[in-house]
Amino acid sequence: MFYAPLLLTVIANLLYHFASKSVNEKSNLFFSLLVVYGIAWVICLFSFLFRSDKTPLSQEVHYLNGGTVLLGIAIVFVEVGYLWLYRVGWPMSMAAILVTSLLTLLLIPIGIFIFKEPFSLKEAAGVLFCLLGVYLLR
Repeated sequence: MFYAPLLLTVIANLLYHFASKSVNEKSNLFFSLLVVYGIAWVICLFSFLFRSDKTPLSQEVHYLNGGTVLLGIAIVFVEVGYLWLYRVGWPMSMAAILVTSLLTLLLIPIGIFIFKEPFSLKEAAGVLFCLLGVYLLR
């Protein structure tokens, strides 16, 4: 069960990038995202209504915080960013690995200093290999 969310995320990201690259270039980015989020809203609504835990909606509302708002804002810009990257001609493989590598580099200090996550020499070596890979891809 530990690897199930990892597998789900990898499969969803494959579908995400394939779909993002396949969105019609003539369509307005924001209208496309309205449709995307409408579909996502319906999926989330049904998932919430038919979930196994039955926490009352009033309690769920109290669990919301600034992170929820920030996630909503961030996800719009993530979507626009990828759609824009693909529309201006970035290859799927290069755009995804470059964004992920740069994101990882930016998340490391956030993880260490804000969330107090450990960071080892082994992980530092992994980051160096990641950077080397990005360099070799250019």
